[in-house]
Amino acid sequence: MQLWNDICSLEVDLLIAHQNNDQDKIDIDSYKLYRLVENNCSDELKKKIDFPDISIEEGDNPTDAMIKWVTGQNNALVSPFKDEEFKDTYFDDTREKLEESEKALEEGMESKHNAHSYGFVSVLYSVILFMLGIIGTFKNKKCKLALVSISCVAFVVNTIYMFTLPIPNGLF
Repeated sequence: MQLWNDICSLEVDLLIAHQNNDQDKIDIDSYKLYRLVENNCSDELKKKIDFPDISIEEGDNPTDAMIKWVTGQNNALVSPFKDEEFKDTYFDDTREKLEESEKALEEGMESKHNAHSYGFVSVLYSVILFMLGIIGTFKNKKCKLALVSISCVAFVVNTIYMFTLPIPNGLF
């Protein structure tokens, strides 16, 4: 939309310069307008605004073609974005990129969740190793047996949980 506003502004400047017969301003505005449209507009937009299909060499000035285009009875001054069908086709690429970005965001959120799960598993393994490490401080055999039993059960459950987690992308 900003591009269209810039094009309209240059068209108005060119029309005013044409009405005032200011040839220097006409040449400058014609060249700016030609370059702005040629370098920034898609082929669909050029077709919609009836932009002349001309090519100029370096140093040439498209004054005659731009004056004819702006003053002629065509779509030079009519916004192509008033046409809903054109507006929909003009933003198709944007919609595709938006869908790709939403898909990537969803994958990223899933990867983040999986990373947190792997972190949780490693913390549980640390707790299990800590429990096995403090067994030597207990004198009572029942306490030692209880800690070993709890640690073994926790190890098996934690290992099963770890194997249910998906493999992170890019590892293999």
